[in-house]
Amino acid sequence: MNRQVLHSFKLLCVATLILCYSSCGSTKSFTIQDTTSLDYNLVVGQESLNLNIKVLKNLQAKAFQYFLGNTDLSGQIEMTPEACASATELFHTFNGQSKKLSKATSIWLSDSAYNSLRQGRKTTISYRTGFVKNSLIFNVKERQVIEYVVNNKRTKLSVLYCEDASEKNYKLWVWDNQSDPLILRASMGWEMALNRITTEF
Repeated sequence: MNRQVLHSFKLLCVATLILCYSSCGSTKSFTIQDTTSLDYNLVVGQESLNLNIKVLKNLQAKAFQYFLGNTDLSGQIEMTPEACASATELFHTFNGQSKKLSKATSIWLSDSAYNSLRQGRKTTISYRTGFVKNSLIFNVKERQVIEYVVNNKRTKLSVLYCEDASEKNYKLWVWDNQSDPLILRASMGWEMALNRITTEF
């Protein structure tokens, strides 16, 4: 293979990589910022609802508004810096009330829970059913790449697929992103699955 052919081949390889990157997307192509919209499908019992999240703040403290489609229920969830750093409880009650969480997170995992899972450690994550606190031990079973719709384009995200160690077979899919460990999907007696992320309007 002469130099000119080799040079042309290298250019073709680079062009192919650029085309693949632009069409497939990546976890680095966007950030969750103020005004970002997250659309989930939420299933509780036999009822399926659209859960729309409007991010208000995504720093050391986080906040979002939520709206439940086909209902008049909406509210605001705030998470303190302490909760975002180290909480192990997940809040999932979207009943039209606003909450300020100091010992739980919602939609996101805390930094410590994410880091523990990512480092391969068994991690306690809890949730409440009424006044009863249920604690589960999760660990990462598989690292996956899953396509989601981001700004109307199919985008591949790196995902930590986690299962609990009990017989309940509860599962979490978490965006493998240190800055934004979003819960992309949850199956914990209730079902929640992300449909779409919009950061550009």
